Amino acid sequence: MVVRLGGIRQTLVRSLPRTSPNRHGLLGICSKLHSRVCREYVRSMKTIAGAVAAALLTLGLLAAAPVAPASADTPGYVSRVEFGKARTGWAINRVDRLFDTVGRVVSQGGGWMTRDYRAFGGRTASLTYEMTNGVWRMRYKYLSS
Repeated sequence: MVVRLGGIRQTLVRSLPRTSPNRHGLLGICSKLHSRVCREYVRSMKTIAGAVAAALLTLGLLAAAPVAPASADTPGYVSRVEFGKARTGWAINRVDRLFDTVGRVVSQGGGWMTRDYRAFGGRTASLTYEMTNGVWRMRYKYLSS
């Protein structure tokens, strides 16, 4: 920064050592300058620092905002994406959490169970589960119209 004091041009350089408490402040420089010039410079630096801090805070709040899971957008029925995510071997409670619904038991017996879920486009998603080690695990899935 170049300032004019008493008709003499002076260049201000932050030449303070890194360990100095005034490294990021202007106390050492301001003592050598005319008080009005120093006050204006400090005021402008505070304004810029405040604007940068506000921008960073806003970006931080936006980045920290909770993001809803993909499955939460279709409560009560199964979307095409949700149906595609369900995998063979998943436990029944994991599938129900993904689908946001528990479905309707259509048949059950002999260690097998079939559940129907309302799906996209008026279709029905049918999933067949097998009892394995005390846990219902999905074995088959298909869409019917």
